[in-house]
Amino acid sequence: MLRNPACLALAALSAIASMTQPAYSQSSKHVTVLKPPALVPFLHIDLRVANSTYVTATNGVLTAQANNQGGTITGNITGQIIQLGTEYETFPTAANATESTYDNLFTLNTTDGTPILMTVNGNIHYALPHLHGFARITFSTDAAKYRYLSYGDYVAEFDAIFPSGRVSVDVFELRTSGRY
Repeated sequence: MLRNPACLALAALSAIASMTQPAYSQSSKHVTVLKPPALVPFLHIDLRVANSTYVTATNGVLTAQANNQGGTITGNITGQIIQLGTEYETFPTAANATESTYDNLFTLNTTDGTPILMTVNGNIHYALPHLHGFARITFSTDAAKYRYLSYGDYVAEFDAIFPSGRVSVDVFELRTSGRY
């Protein structure tokens, strides 16, 4: 029971404050508070990879790796992918080799000679001979000109015909579209 006038005043203010707060709950029109982010085209990569060189199955999980063979980068950054690094895929056997997780670390060499590391973490969906996937992309460099890349948010969509060794990758920068 609120016998103290100060407690009564606080209770009244709390009730008024909760009534004036905007309600961010699910509505019939929007499930989320934020609008879907904008996807801004950032890079296109023509990638070359070798056939899997190491495949093993352990405890119901198949793993494979293939060496990066290079590629070209166009868009907001131009340059080459250096023939260095290896991609790793993990296939749960329950997925019947139709789904995998994918990890790769690429070394980019821009046309102005700046090295940039590009990390890719995603999923690949196989419907042979086609593969298609989505990934999160992060960049890392010490070069002041490209340091902004380390703080951006990037996603990629890619596809290929297996086992051609050629992959098309489109990288998009995520930007906020604000609230509804």
